[in-house]
Amino acid sequence: MSNTLVDEVATAKSATLEPITVEQYHAMIKQGILLEGSPIELIDGLLVRKDRRDKGGNIMTVGPRHASTIIRLTRILSALIDGPDAHTRSQQPVTLDGTNEPEPDLSVVSGDIDEYAHHHPGPGAIALVIEVADSSLSFDRGEKFLKYASAGIPTYWIVNLNNDTVETYTRPQPKLRTYQSDRLYQRGDKISVDVVGKTIEVAVDDFLAQPLP
Repeated sequence: MSNTLVDEVATAKSATLEPITVEQYHAMIKQGILLEGSPIELIDGLLVRKDRRDKGGNIMTVGPRHASTIIRLTRILSALIDGPDAHTRSQQPVTLDGTNEPEPDLSVVSGDIDEYAHHHPGPGAIALVIEVADSSLSFDRGEKFLKYASAGIPTYWIVNLNNDTVETYTRPQPKLRTYQSDRLYQRGDKISVDVVGKTIEVAVDDFLAQPLP
């Protein structure tokens, strides 16, 4: 079987692709080349389709359990955090650098919503990013982990729907593209996290949607 272009690029058997910048990405949306709100994010200058399906689902769909978990988390974090000093954002872009603008399932950023009327939050404003992972687990542990660590995002959570656990990563080391500390939580546990000058506690059972029958 012949290799795809992506396979050849990944193994250095083909000429490299030319990445697009965040500025070019925004221009494509503004000009209607890409539809605003499409499930696309910019990773290393490449347009990547967001994988929001449950295990075994279609890549074009949002899995019900994935969606339910995000809704629960958004409701909980918004009640604990939202105010003039910080707020919660669900599936909205964050600009990490010139070629990376992912859309985490949730993020907590400093400041009021109105501060971001003309630009997306950057690394200095982002306190926490959360990815809800089922089919996307390897990507969230791989590329997303590297991007968030490199940008110095203080705290990164992966809500692993495969085994009902939450992986938390703290103390980023940007030059090494990793986090110095990690911890695993499961049902029955409570997660304590510092965000924008305050400490909040969240029970895992309160946001983990029940498994599919």
